[in-house]
Amino acid sequence: MPPRNPPQRKSPNRFASDPRRAAQDIVAKVMEPESRLYAQELLAEKIASCRFKDEDRRFMTELTYGLIRHRGTLDAILGAYTSQPVAGLETDVRLALELGLYQTLFLERIPPHAAVNEVVRLVREAGKTALLDSSTPCSARSCGT
Repeated sequence: MPPRNPPQRKSPNRFASDPRRAAQDIVAKVMEPESRLYAQELLAEKIASCRFKDEDRRFMTELTYGLIRHRGTLDAILGAYTSQPVAGLETDVRLALELGLYQTLFLERIPPHAAVNEVVRLVREAGKTALLDSSTPCSARSCGT
């Protein structure tokens, strides 16, 4: 009987090479009110500091520029599905919701369940799970698409 492999432990920095989390972090820095940072520079730094596969690098780049490009549209849709103004949401929560909605509406290759799962994970990381009940159905293609 072959020996069993022990379960793999997740590293403490398990999201360092997560393209969704990386895109969220980059957009958060670019969108800070006093920021003088550019997404292109932050993407280059992130790519250099993390060992992304080519497909993850392209995905992170698409998410970063897509969130910035479509932010007004995403916020308008989210505003129809949240009980508080989108601008009043904490940055991590707002970006997680925008990220899931962007993937659902603009990226055909991402299954809706995967986008929703990632929104839930990112919002849980931010410690704001109460928002999930009213916000995530929008991310599951029930926004009129």
